[in-house]
Amino acid sequence: MRSMVVAFVLWIASASALSAGPLSPTWAELNAEAKPRIYTVERFITTEADPALVVIGAGKDSGIVVGTQFRTYRLSVTAHPIWVETGHLRVVEVQEGAIIAEVDGKGSGLAKALFPKFPSMMVGDLAVIQSFNFTRRQQMTPTLTLPYTELFADPKANPTSFELTTEGIKQLKEAAKAFAAARLSLLMVEGHTDRDGPSNISQIESYQRAMAVRQILLHELGFDDKRVVAVGYGDGEPLDPTFAPGHVEANRRIVLKVVPLP
Repeated sequence: MRSMVVAFVLWIASASALSAGPLSPTWAELNAEAKPRIYTVERFITTEADPALVVIGAGKDSGIVVGTQFRTYRLSVTAHPIWVETGHLRVVEVQEGAIIAEVDGKGSGLAKALFPKFPSMMVGDLAVIQSFNFTRRQQMTPTLTLPYTELFADPKANPTSFELTTEGIKQLKEAAKAFAAARLSLLMVEGHTDRDGPSNISQIESYQRAMAVRQILLHELGFDDKRVVAVGYGDGEPLDPTFAPGHVEANRRIVLKVVPLP
């Protein structure tokens, strides 16, 4: 009983100390100025082995640009609910219907106390703009697209191997020269597939291919493992959404692109 009382007193002290601060804003404060400044974390798109990337529910029409910073919040399930900070995000890519952001901060001390199992951000947390980058950076460059047929030993759907061919490795090494000057930026390795087969299987396949390319970049070409991120988009972003001749080859691809860092 004594330990429970002590824990409760510590929780009250923590909540009191933080409730007036930026980690525990009211809804009115979160919603200040304009509701469109508040978005939602929709999903994670990388594994724990990579820097965590999340999708925020917004797009190019939101006006958000690369470098914009967010704080994420979750409402506590307590007698007097408060908004608790669960992390920081920084936008690394702006797509037509999605914002890709990198997690660059973990949950607050209060989040660890109130959400002991999941103190860091989760899908469904609110993402609130903190620092808006009004100056558009140069579009991600360079960007390079390589078809599966030029890289992999087994480029078809439902492959038994994700190994690169000798010629594929040679092409990748040649392509990497274009990124030599961008070693201090973030290099995204995107895997894409066509729409042949279940979407969940396609996403796994595309991620495994992206990881295979990432491994070559790290272990044979010396890229920094903290700055090369593998992402599997599956069939979600077809280069050619038609069923015209050649659409399969066009959609089944690896895309290398540089995300400039501040």
